Amino acid sequence: MRRGVTLIELMVTVAVLGIAALLAGDAVSTLRRQSNEIAQRERALQWLEFEAATLTSRFGSDPTVRAALMAELPDAMVDSQVRDQATIITVSWQGDLGVRHSRSLAVLTGGRQ
Repeated sequence: MRRGVTLIELMVTVAVLGIAALLAGDAVSTLRRQSNEIAQRERALQWLEFEAATLTSRFGSDPTVRAALMAELPDAMVDSQVRDQATIITVSWQGDLGVRHSRSLAVLTGGRQ
């Protein structure tokens, strides 16, 4: 005698697959958000390095590079403060969840900006 799959077994299987798909979707969205935050942090660090190179270079900054950096992190703000023999450059930006992030870099400039 052959035994088939009952409706209850089929419904349980579909429910388990649905729950697994839901959990996988949440994991994917979490990973996507985390990778976006990492990319924003890297863009901010690139911007800091550019501003530091501008301070230490005698050639000045390239406006096309600055515009490209601003386009990659559109809501970012850059601030610089001279303290003693260093200039503190800070880049702050809005994260995915509305949290404000910032990174700072101290550049030894001998008090000049």
